[in-house]
Amino acid sequence: MHEGAKKRGFVAEGDRHRRDGERDGEGSEESKSEEVKLFTDVWIEGETVAIEIGLSVTEYWELTPSQFNKYVKVYEKKREEDIKQRDLDSYTLGRYIIHAFHQPKKYPKKPFLHGKDLTKKVDDSEVITENEAVNKMKNIALLLGGKIK
Repeated sequence: MHEGAKKRGFVAEGDRHRRDGERDGEGSEESKSEEVKLFTDVWIEGETVAIEIGLSVTEYWELTPSQFNKYVKVYEKKREEDIKQRDLDSYTLGRYIIHAFHQPKKYPKKPFLHGKDLTKKVDDSEVITENEAVNKMKNIALLLGGKIK
């Protein structure tokens, strides 16, 4: 769950929403009315989380807690994917730097994917065999300064 949502103690399970640590059926009638107040406080504080994940305040107040939880989960998934992509980009940059430092004369004139249409659909005539794929991967590894065992 989003850090802001965790800090505020927001936990949504099905249609029942409560603070962390509370269980179904716990407490007297007095504590149950307090639970509603706690949820209200948490929901008001949730505006900050909504803004952090890109929702407007108006959109936030039109959502149910269950819907808001979905937005938070999707945001977290996108964020995780972005972090992985940045890590991959950093790794690729490192490979370019290694290539430039150790073999500057063989450094590619253009980026490896320059001019490639990455959105193009593949038809059957472009499908390659497993051996062709392995050979291409070996060539890419060599271009990036790797060694084949």
